[in-house]
Amino acid sequence: MNHAQQSAEGQSNICSSTTTDTRADQPSQSVVPQETGEKASSGSGTVLPYDCGCGCKSEAGAQLVYAVGKINYDIPLPGTQDSLNAMLSLPANTVGVLDPSAFIHYLLGGSRPIASGKTKAYHGAMADAESVVWTLEQDGSPIYAIQPTRAFAAEGYKQLVALFIEQSFGAWPTVYSFLQSIGAKPDCLYEYFSCYSGEEDHGWPPLPLPPKPAREGSPGGAKDQKGDEKKTEDQTEILKAEAAAFPGQIVGKVRLRSGQVVEVISPVMRGTQNWATETLFSKFFTSGYTPEQQDFFHHLVRRLMEETRNYGRSPEDRTRNFAATNLLDAFSKLSGDANFKKFIGPNSTIADIWVDSISVIRNDRCRTLSECYDFELKLFDGSDILKGKFVVAGTVDVKSVVPALISDLRLKVVRS
Repeated sequence: MNHAQQSAEGQSNICSSTTTDTRADQPSQSVVPQETGEKASSGSGTVLPYDCGCGCKSEAGAQLVYAVGKINYDIPLPGTQDSLNAMLSLPANTVGVLDPSAFIHYLLGGSRPIASGKTKAYHGAMADAESVVWTLEQDGSPIYAIQPTRAFAAEGYKQLVALFIEQSFGAWPTVYSFLQSIGAKPDCLYEYFSCYSGEEDHGWPPLPLPPKPAREGSPGGAKDQKGDEKKTEDQTEILKAEAAAFPGQIVGKVRLRSGQVVEVISPVMRGTQNWATETLFSKFFTSGYTPEQQDFFHHLVRRLMEETRNYGRSPEDRTRNFAATNLLDAFSKLSGDANFKKFIGPNSTIADIWVDSISVIRNDRCRTLSECYDFELKLFDGSDILKGKFVVAGTVDVKSVVPALISDLRLKVVRS
């Protein structure tokens, strides 16, 4: 065997030994390449692209993801944490920016107490939104890192910050009062809301509320005699988002501070969204609702959330997650459907209706340049399990990075 053949065989072995496992039930288990020099000694925080030793994957062959979870952030390097704390006039080795309210306050700017007991005003520092590793968690454990890329990466980071605020402190526009109560200014998000969010109304600009003074050592407000933080009236009324959906592509891996290595999603802003049960409920039932409707809707949302506890990699899981996060408005109209009322019957109420199962199967009768899957959500009457099941079905195209519903919803009753 000549030298060229040995070299080719060695390269082939390297490629095969680091091949990405693309099974649908778990993320890739390939080993992060060991690097030399200062970059390797840092040990974390650097995104390592896929397969660059054997030729990076083309965009057309990238792994698509539609994942659902809670947003958090990680600071892999202690030096980065100390540097950010220094910008807040905080000593090294303190929690500082690991406190979400302190970090959001730093990104948005405003006035806040500092270690000396004085108050200091800051301008916004949104550029440092990319100084941390944003993560997507399920059951308290990171499953992906989120890194906006391409031409609108700056706006993608603003979207991440806005979604994180909704999950940590409350949904827009009610969260404005909380941000102002801790002295933070949401002005840095103005361009995102007005030009990129795609939402009808975030209540912008917020009503000018006077900032509420915070005592030293309490970034969120005053404390009572026991040292527990008091909840203001504004904080009590604020509803938080529960989860976020991220469609995107896998672009690499990153090591977190704990040593865990997770894959990195480059998200698409168009399909990225938060959801909050109470906000959805008040949106869909604007003309009033019954306690039975409220019970049904809350159970439905909780059951759909359970269905999204996966990595969102396979076409089936991407279909399931997309249906769960995008079709609640259709489900809210079920109470007015004639067939659904007939299914419930005179001896039951909508509160007796429960989710039986959600199934996804491939649809071979699909248009050109598409990849179609049918989903079926089956409901049953808990007070009479022999009466059959009510089915809500539809077809989703998952060929693109952001899935799309390409059919009208089909409603029908089937035998048990």
